[in-house]
Amino acid sequence: MAINVHAHLSADDDLEEKVEGYSHPDVSHTVLCGDDDAVEKAMTKYPDRIIGLGTISRRKPAMPQKIKEFVDRGFKGVKVIGMGKPYDSPDLFPLYEAIEENALPILFHTGYLATGAGLPREARAAGVAESMLFMRPGTLDTLARLFPNLAMIAAHLGQPWCEEACSVMWKHKNVYCDMSGGTVKLKSLAQLEHLFMKGAGGGHLREDGEELHVEMVEKLVFGTDNPSPPPMLEFYGNFCDKLGVDEETRYKILTGNAARIFRVEDAV
Repeated sequence: MAINVHAHLSADDDLEEKVEGYSHPDVSHTVLCGDDDAVEKAMTKYPDRIIGLGTISRRKPAMPQKIKEFVDRGFKGVKVIGMGKPYDSPDLFPLYEAIEENALPILFHTGYLATGAGLPREARAAGVAESMLFMRPGTLDTLARLFPNLAMIAAHLGQPWCEEACSVMWKHKNVYCDMSGGTVKLKSLAQLEHLFMKGAGGGHLREDGEELHVEMVEKLVFGTDNPSPPPMLEFYGNFCDKLGVDEETRYKILTGNAARIFRVEDAV
């Protein structure tokens, strides 16, 4: 049974239709982010299936006191995307301190930002343009050092900086990555093997003699982004099969890590 750590709900979505689209016999819980009011409705209507995140972005700024409001509304974590500056900018530290103090995990959008996600006229007028360079997974290295008790998930494996994302989650116990969305799924098996078959000590050998970097692979979490679960469940399953991931590590990827991060007791 899997926990989907990354799914979306907008104000314009049909709630029942969207939740049904994320439903699957092999998925026990879905973590939703997007429009805060819509997500709160989903949590209220489907408390046994939906985990909600409050969203923070340049368009939806939040002062540290906003985090207390998220907690009071029942959100179990925070989604951060597009702050108009690097994630490790010092002026964002008070926000992270408040999130850490309330023991909320953060799902960071990292890497590629969809075309059309910006507002050119507003950005030019404000003198601030959004950029995926602000959302490199390497910025989480800074945050993991300063906020060691803050659980962080780097979405999309930091694509196109996947190796950078892997290095950060390997180095820091509180950093995880999902492989959600479509761009990571387009990577070839050879590219994925290059990322996860580093041959460092502590791994275990496959039949062909290559060594699986277990310490890195076991820090992955299952997520879909916008796609429905079936194609991403297949992708994660193929990934585990082709790289020779053992059952214990597969459980951590699909369920165990997310259950611990979001305190889903009945899934542990």
